Amino acid sequence: MLEAPGAPGEEATLRLRVPGARGPESVFVRYLHDGEARFERAAVDEQSETETWWRASFPVWNTPSRYRWLLSGGRFGYAWVNGRGVARHDLPDADDFLIAHDGAGPEWHAEAIVYEIFPDRFASSGLAVATPEWALPRAWDEGPSGNG
Repeated sequence: MLEAPGAPGEEATLRLRVPGARGPESVFVRYLHDGEARFERAAVDEQSETETWWRASFPVWNTPSRYRWLLSGGRFGYAWVNGRGVARHDLPDADDFLIAHDGAGPEWHAEAIVYEIFPDRFASSGLAVATPEWALPRAWDEGPSGNG
């Protein structure tokens, strides 16, 4: 989740939800400033028995600005979170999250209808297929759990 900056030089405040009772010991947001990687330590913003929300802020100078999260310690050991998910190795910048200052999108976007597709229900062939580690399988008529 992002509380977007209004103009270059202002701070962006970001939140990251980490599921699970035992999460990382520390979290950092990695961002670029003039092509150099910088890190800001995140603080726990909310916590429950099932998840922890981390919050971090950094100044945004360029548009678009790239960032990703670093999870350290606990069950994660060392892991990055970017637009492609969680990885346990260093990543290129290409899949980092982006912040754009202009706040604009294509004109059609304001009038668009957006659909969310649940992969466990899309194009089900009825064949027995191994469930990925990240998936939460559900019966066809069972609703989502609200886990994200």
